[in-house]
Amino acid sequence: MNISPNILLVLAPLFWSLNFLIGKDIAGVIPSGAMTLLRWLITFIIILPFYWKQLAQNRKLFLTHWRLILILGLTGYFLNSAGTFLAVSYTTAINAAFIASLNPVVFALISFIFLKERISKMQILGIITSLVGVLWIIFKGNIAYILSLKINIGDGFMLIAVLSWAIYSNVLKNKGTIFPSNTLFPAMVLGGIAVSLPYFIGEALYIGGWWQNLEPRYYISVLAVGIFPSLLAFYCWNTALQAVTSNHAAIFLNLIPVFTTILSILILGEQFVFYHVIGGLLIFSGVVMVTNDIFLTKMLKESFITN
Repeated sequence: MNISPNILLVLAPLFWSLNFLIGKDIAGVIPSGAMTLLRWLITFIIILPFYWKQLAQNRKLFLTHWRLILILGLTGYFLNSAGTFLAVSYTTAINAAFIASLNPVVFALISFIFLKERISKMQILGIITSLVGVLWIIFKGNIAYILSLKINIGDGFMLIAVLSWAIYSNVLKNKGTIFPSNTLFPAMVLGGIAVSLPYFIGEALYIGGWWQNLEPRYYISVLAVGIFPSLLAFYCWNTALQAVTSNHAAIFLNLIPVFTTILSILILGEQFVFYHVIGGLLIFSGVVMVTNDIFLTKMLKESFITN
């Protein structure tokens, strides 16, 4: 059955928004390291029957470039995921989702700083506009908070998650082509598991038996994160990118904070306040300015191949 690319591009942000929603629900119950490891472990178990032959055939290539796989796993699958789950432990899911929408802007900025990619005046304006929007949300539109640098630690964790994703995207763009495309996703998931495991063990020793007497709904939450934002979202996004341009697809990423806001209000009882409106408009305006240039088309496709 052929599904319209636009439908897939709506489903992917909807599934990704569950990261913030479920993360907020399990905050304080399941630690971030455990949630990250279990998330990718579930995904890997599900996809392994479909990829094990390709992985076996390319095992020498993966062993040769194990450092690169670990770097991609660290930045794109561990720091980004754990940072998100830590973020929603301290800030609202709405705040985290709006800050996450800064991803394309930070990606372009990292490309300019480290890879010397050309950047236009319009893109510079877009970067500044989006950054102002994020700061407006972080400081809740309160001048007093800005002057005193009063920042929610959760918003800070979300910025780390965004930065790690931008680094991952640039590394993937420049180095990821050495791997066959049909093995890239499972290899990086495996890298994320390998990097997450030591943190998970240290976290378990420090925190103790958080897994004892968990309510059944938390098992369902972990399974849902492993399936929807970790597997189905990637499938929808990657499938759609085969039929549409990256600039076309990038517009749909702005649905992530929209879906997160709606679901957070309906399910978590969070509040959407006026500073979200101002900050969101600034962020989205900046993203449009940054992603509008032709030269970012290829980079954006590679950047979002495995969000």
